[in-house]
Amino acid sequence: MVRKNKYWDIRPILKTNADYNLIFGKRSNGKTFGCCGAGLTSYINNGARIAYVRRYAEEITPRNIENLFVPHPIDELTDGNYNGTVYRSHKFRLAKFENGETAALDDTVFCQTFALNTWERQKGADNGKFDYIIFDEFMTRGNYLPNEFVIFCNVLSTLLRDRAGTKIFMLANTVNKYSPYFGEMGLTDVIDHLKQGEIKTVKSKSGLKISVEYCADTDNTAAVNKYFDFDNKRLEMIVNGKWEIKNYPHLTERVTKDDIVLRFYVLFDTKVFCGDVCFKRDDYFIHFHTAKETEIDYSKHFIYSDTPSINPMHSTSIYSGQTKAHSYVAYLIDSGKCFYSDNEIGEIVRNWLLHQRQMKQRFFD
Repeated sequence: MVRKNKYWDIRPILKTNADYNLIFGKRSNGKTFGCCGAGLTSYINNGARIAYVRRYAEEITPRNIENLFVPHPIDELTDGNYNGTVYRSHKFRLAKFENGETAALDDTVFCQTFALNTWERQKGADNGKFDYIIFDEFMTRGNYLPNEFVIFCNVLSTLLRDRAGTKIFMLANTVNKYSPYFGEMGLTDVIDHLKQGEIKTVKSKSGLKISVEYCADTDNTAAVNKYFDFDNKRLEMIVNGKWEIKNYPHLTERVTKDDIVLRFYVLFDTKVFCGDVCFKRDDYFIHFHTAKETEIDYSKHFIYSDTPSINPMHSTSIYSGQTKAHSYVAYLIDSGKCFYSDNEIGEIVRNWLLHQRQMKQRFFD
């Protein structure tokens, strides 16, 4: 039996010496603690600096983030020169507190915070070299920002400028196996085959190196796991770090070819899946299932894809199709009359629909 560590250990992924380090696992297993601790220690020993990134500005307000480095033994690491941190104007400095008052303050900002949704305000400033960039909670089950990956890359460009050698850490709980970041970074196949406890490293022709770690289960939540002992697959993310996948409606009867009124295909991210509009028991519904791209005749089928087309059967959105069939597909989806071949397909469709509704909101805004 393999003994579990109490918390996640940063050392194995550091040994890969990758430019990007994607790390995901169960909540509170020590991902943020480990990365911030490595950055803090490097600052104290070598002057290395940290950029800490979140999606929204409210996540980096003093109330939400001023204790980011509190768990670390700053007094011990600095030989008693400092025993805490001060967070002001999005900047962390080491501090010495005596009797509740700030007795000493480090001259250098060792960590600066940034938000993706407000990066435009800061993009012109040169904040100096950052040796560590930590993007915390890069995955979400909610909405991503429009073109978020491009925004993230723009933030990186602002922070990196022309200085090489920075290590980028992207951290998340296992809340969304089909995050758009995986497709954008060419990691979909890696994620599909990555097992818990593994680290996989890929390298591009230009030499870019990306390491991906699906954290092994840890013992840190063992004492409280009993509070989540319910028959709900989504809670496995909290208990043991399994991907959070909800239970989706499945058909209790087999669909035959005679039941299918219309078939459409969806090209989303790197996935291809199929939706059958069916009529059975005097009602219409959609059955989503996997599809092989080689089976699609693009000229003869209804296609949903982000790639524009002059073919009236093709559409970039369920809300802007040119035919009555497109309108009825949108109606059935918005009415919740959808079934799924399995929960994995349900997760992919859920992410596609989040993307669709976000695009609709942008269009009408």
